[in-house]
Amino acid sequence: MKYNLKISEKDALTLFHSQVMTEKEDVLTNVHWQIVAAQEELEEADVARIPFLRTLIEMLGRFEAKIDKTPLFSAPDAWWAYSFEIASTAITLNLEHYTSVIFGDDHSVEDSEVDATLPLLSVKAQMLTVEDFAKRNHVLPVTVRQWIRRGKLRTAVKNGPEWRIPELTEIPVRGYRSARYEWETDLTGLPEEFSYISEFRAAEFSQDESDKNLYHIDLSGGKKDMRINCNTKGREQLELMLISNPFVTYVSDSFGIFA
Repeated sequence: MKYNLKISEKDALTLFHSQVMTEKEDVLTNVHWQIVAAQEELEEADVARIPFLRTLIEMLGRFEAKIDKTPLFSAPDAWWAYSFEIASTAITLNLEHYTSVIFGDDHSVEDSEVDATLPLLSVKAQMLTVEDFAKRNHVLPVTVRQWIRRGKLRTAVKNGPEWRIPELTEIPVRGYRSARYEWETDLTGLPEEFSYISEFRAAEFSQDESDKNLYHIDLSGGKKDMRINCNTKGREQLELMLISNPFVTYVSDSFGIFA
């Protein structure tokens, strides 16, 4: 275990445990305050964000009730602690093991590294049709399909010829957001112009700071990393291809990890 204070490991561990979630009550308290924060944000939210916040509050409430009914042991005495992650598809409670902790001048935890994450329980989001997602967010189905086609609704999942969208998905905002996609196996059936993608295991998209019609795609996990550049149309085609593939995961959908 690595930490930066010149104190005994016992004292460092005590300091660490005083700032993380090690008991069921710690988790319930943290979840409660996330609900309160979402409720306060809802009171002043723009109309477009209200459906998302209402869904978030409802799912956090179900998550809180599930934890309350589940027997949870105290985190092990070593460098273990609870955390929970809010993502578009689920809210998940994890037990994590830390290998490194950096304390600040005030002895608060400023940074850390985790080498093991054990999912314990989760509340999953409903998967909505395009029509249901459009109705919930007060837009037309054609608008939702356009968002998907343009690579703006990245949590969408292809289910045969139809699309499904996790209910805890925010509608796109103006401007471009960077994205990362990952896959664990060779991708088959790719269009010929994208066949090279299968040699890699991850693709990270970003927009050029000076030219808003220029995008950088950093491919990694192959024999040698590669960067390709493309215009808006090329970026949309490539993102849609990745979103449509069942073996590709969009990994930038977390709304927060709370420890």
